Amino acid sequence: LASVGIPKAVGYAEKLNVGKPPSVPSLALGASDVTLSALTAAYGAFADGGIVRTPILIRRVEDSDGAVLFKDDGQSHRAVSEATAFLMASMLSDVISAGTGFRARQAGFTLPAAGKTGTTNDYNDAWFVGFTPHLVTGVWVGFDQPKTIASGGYAGELAVPIWGAVMKRATRGHKPDWFERPAGVVGLNVCRMSGRLPAGGCDNVSVVDRDGVLGKRSMVYTEYFVRGTEPTGLCPLHGHSFTDRLAGVFGKDVGVPVSAEDVGLPPVAASTSGTSPNGSVAPAESPRDVKAEEPKKKRGFWGRVFGRGDDDN
Repeated sequence: LASVGIPKAVGYAEKLNVGKPPSVPSLALGASDVTLSALTAAYGAFADGGIVRTPILIRRVEDSDGAVLFKDDGQSHRAVSEATAFLMASMLSDVISAGTGFRARQAGFTLPAAGKTGTTNDYNDAWFVGFTPHLVTGVWVGFDQPKTIASGGYAGELAVPIWGAVMKRATRGHKPDWFERPAGVVGLNVCRMSGRLPAGGCDNVSVVDRDGVLGKRSMVYTEYFVRGTEPTGLCPLHGHSFTDRLAGVFGKDVGVPVSAEDVGLPPVAASTSGTSPNGSVAPAESPRDVKAEEPKKKRGFWGRVFGRGDDDN
């Protein structure tokens, strides 16, 4: 919020039809009320290329002869650019793949999707709004008169399983597709820890899982950027020196192990045909598993030792 600015944040809230929040720093935490209908419609803009549509209850009324007595196509306007909508969908997909919305997978919902949880003060409200390229669904759990739902009643525990169960049935028969990448958006492989282009050691980092088991995991994944804003420098965290590379060849671990949970690594699971590592059905172009536009050639033994073949010689 500090970098975007309060006036611009309030302006986007109005464009997304969620009302006009107070112009205070706490608006980033949810300083104003919003209805489930309005919030679900706002997330619909991320699923519809940046177009927000006014919710309607009755689309059409016909008489017994089929004559149209009433019709409401609804109103719509552009709230954000197509590129911004795609980037938001890409980021929010992580919530379901490896974030607070993971229980949607436990409920049996497997399609590529994106969304966000929300829990208010004293556990009075639990939200989850999520979407596929074809359907947006919002879930709110709470009381008519605000009071604590349950001690420790986070949205991930209360709202997400409901959303997952509903979406599992509502999307039955849907194909596992994803949003088309706009022309102004580029995909690059980056290091999960630094956000920079991968260096020599980014694909072989010591990681400790929540059970304390030490292993090696790649920190390289695909991130999307509006063309012209993508990173250009190499990762400073895993750019090993010649001595470190040579030692690595003979079995020396370089670097301090990091927590898999802290760096947001998705859980390791046995892959099956047609599914992604997180257990969801892989779309034709998933937000986090496509190859970069210009993949690097695989380096041989001496290339790994001396670092030849990197972008930055």
